[in-house]
Amino acid sequence: MPGSGAHVNQFGRRGGRGSRPYLLMLKIVCVGLFLGGLASFLVLAAGRPVEAGSEQAEAFAALAHRMYARLIVPGVIGAELAGLLLTVSIWRVMIHMRWFQLKMLILLIGCPGLHVFMVTRLTAFDKMLQGGFDGTVAVNLHTQILAGTAAAIVYALLMIWLGRIKPRLGQDYGRTFARASDSGEKS
Repeated sequence: MPGSGAHVNQFGRRGGRGSRPYLLMLKIVCVGLFLGGLASFLVLAAGRPVEAGSEQAEAFAALAHRMYARLIVPGVIGAELAGLLLTVSIWRVMIHMRWFQLKMLILLIGCPGLHVFMVTRLTAFDKMLQGGFDGTVAVNLHTQILAGTAAAIVYALLMIWLGRIKPRLGQDYGRTFARASDSGEKS
């Protein structure tokens, strides 16, 4: 009845969940920065032809530097740190899940591989600008940078899919995580 007693929270968050909800929100924001930065860079950079001259190539290099330094790389680092902090509390359970093992394998291969590829392409583009503009080299590097950005988007979507859907990948969780009392052993 209205006005009688204290308010009972029926639908809100319960207390005692610690920092997990805040880490999840941080991770969602960081993944949004990462994926949004990649997508916006791909759209903006695809519309900037670099073969026209050094001014367009310099504008492309400045755009790439701003997007990667201010959005994409901080988003990746923030998402990885938040994911690490989320995993620390339940790592013993997570290490047995196939989707998590696959995600870690893709992370260990994809993130450094994409980083090295993109850094070498962007560095080569900057050196080409400093050494004198060459239209064919600029077009080739521009194409490689756009292809690397598209590959990073595919990588990000795969990581999001693995983390959100958590496919079983043929694993029977009931058998993997059966307790000793369920398997007939006496404790």
